[in-house]
Amino acid sequence: MIEAALDCSQGAALAICRDGVLLQELCLPGDGRDSDRLLASWLVAQCTQLGLSLAEIERWTVGTGPGSFAGLRCGIALVKGICLSSRAAMRGVPSAYALGKNAATAAALSPGQKVGVLHDGRCGQVILSQFRLGEDGEPALFVPPAPQNPQDLLLPECACDLWVALSGQRLPELPPALMQSLRLEDYVPAAQLLTASGWPWPVTAAQEEESCTPLYIRQAVFVRPAAVRQVE
Repeated sequence: MIEAALDCSQGAALAICRDGVLLQELCLPGDGRDSDRLLASWLVAQCTQLGLSLAEIERWTVGTGPGSFAGLRCGIALVKGICLSSRAAMRGVPSAYALGKNAATAAALSPGQKVGVLHDGRCGQVILSQFRLGEDGEPALFVPPAPQNPQDLLLPECACDLWVALSGQRLPELPPALMQSLRLEDYVPAAQLLTASGWPWPVTAAQEEESCTPLYIRQAVFVRPAAVRQVE
């Protein structure tokens, strides 16, 4: 079976495997707007290098963020179109999972230890996704992604054994104690999405739609709501 994973939460990352053997993993640097223009031709070119066509890929996993509004929207929509044509299966897995799994493996974390994945939440905040390693070494999402003020990351309920973030982000200033255990990744390791056992393959169209719902990072133009004023 030929499978592929595509993540467009920041730039674009692609992994292709055949019968569990990784054939290719690489990234297309750039922001979400570049993905709109380059992504389709880039996917075709990578498959051609392997002697494959997009129609031969039987299962697709897409990263669902948190990440770029334009990038996630473009990547997920493109894969949906491919799957409609080829009748391939499709599912979504959080991009944060791939970052957490890769960091936990590299750091040789033990079962029960926690990984915190940080994304820029704008307005001086971060989006924190917390994973706990199971006995099988698989990170399980035990706290859904949520915005946090940087200083609140030191609170007991946010404490993690390892932190990871993408290097291209403009994160707010983080506490020095956290920086000591922060690992930076240049791109989302798409190959980790292929092996995510905690996210089942959808059976119905409704399940697929829910599985592939992205989590966007709010836009830079976001402003905090003004306080309600009393009308005299």
